[in-house]
Amino acid sequence: MSFNKKRWFFPLLALAEFIVILFLIPTDCGRTETDKNLSNIKETDKLTKKGKADQFCEGDKCPSLPNDNDADDEANTDEVDNVVVQDAGIQSCSTAEDCGCGYGCTNNKCHKLASACCVEGDCGAGTVCVKKEDQLNGECMISQCDTDNQCGGRCGVRCENHRCSQTYCCADSDCSTGKFCHIESDQTEGVCLTSQCNSYADCECNEACEGHICRRTYYSEKPMKCCGTDFYYEGACRPIEWIQNGRCLGDEHCPAGKACSDNNICLPTTCANNADCGCETVCRKGRCFHGCDKNSDCCNKGNVCDRGQCIPPDTDE
Repeated sequence: MSFNKKRWFFPLLALAEFIVILFLIPTDCGRTETDKNLSNIKETDKLTKKGKADQFCEGDKCPSLPNDNDADDEANTDEVDNVVVQDAGIQSCSTAEDCGCGYGCTNNKCHKLASACCVEGDCGAGTVCVKKEDQLNGECMISQCDTDNQCGGRCGVRCENHRCSQTYCCADSDCSTGKFCHIESDQTEGVCLTSQCNSYADCECNEACEGHICRRTYYSEKPMKCCGTDFYYEGACRPIEWIQNGRCLGDEHCPAGKACSDNNICLPTTCANNADCGCETVCRKGRCFHGCDKNSDCCNKGNVCDRGQCIPPDTDE
């Protein structure tokens, strides 16, 4: 190669390289910027999702993130909230009933009870879930029986849910406070009922306390409340009129110095003659008795004294 050719060759080569560089530089820069933008977008998305997750994380446990669909996102968020509220024990409550079976209420917050059971599946092999009538949560207990005979033949005891339970009662002591054992006359076992009374004073008027139950009655050997102005006397409630205006049922209904005669009239206890006793009464051996000796002894004028009794004159024999 001649000197002149060499002199032009190197500048041309340098120019060609410069042109190639000019074409390559914008392409590389554009690609780099695009990659950076894509990377930033991905990183922002990660941070956004992480930010959402941190709102629901408890310690090092986080729920699964919702998807990009708006409707599903809202539904999933609600579901996560419910789970976290219940499991974390932050649901407000006043009693355990507000939280549901398996949960307790402490300091107005629901919390999971480790030892509580709700159904048989909550207990292990050989144990059963025993839940009392007035309790929300049950307790896992060892199985005791499969038949009633395995309960030892005790009165009122039956095998229920693999546990020997006092299903029926044989005495008041088998019942809880405030209840008594009611046994029908032809039965040996009964049921626990809420007590209505312990004495007649616990019942309404004309009611007797029999076997802790207030029963309507018209005769009772024990004194009972009477309705209105009626009063109790010898097993029954009597009208007050029966002991007013000189009438009586017993000596106690008469004033001092008088006694109740056989016709329920208060009469003097001592006498000297018929006049001391009053009309239709006679004096016999110092005491007054109901009757008459003559027509004038009758209280109702016109009546006649017939064999010691005052009667209307037209009365048939």
